[in-house]
Amino acid sequence: AAAARSEKETLAKAAAAANAFLCPVTQTAMADPVLAMDGHTYERAAIERWFANGRATSPVTNARLPSLALVPNHALKSARAAFEDARLSGAAREDAREDERE
Repeated sequence: AAAARSEKETLAKAAAAANAFLCPVTQTAMADPVLAMDGHTYERAAIERWFANGRATSPVTNARLPSLALVPNHALKSARAAFEDARLSGAAREDAREDERE
């Protein structure tokens, strides 16, 4: 029972972490995250499309942006890659355990 509870807690934490990689505009995982002047990170194509539609406001706060400059968010991109690597290696370990049981 404790192991099942621990596994559920781990899965809940992983789901919460994965949400940090979602673009606030598209709600999909960001492959090319950029930081806008509102301090929020977006998928580059989504925020560029937002600006191209004549908007100069934050999609999150709706406040006017002081600039439409975008800065690559290398830290988030690296964190997502590390998260995906850990998730995939965890899935591989689970597959190996299932193979051992058979």
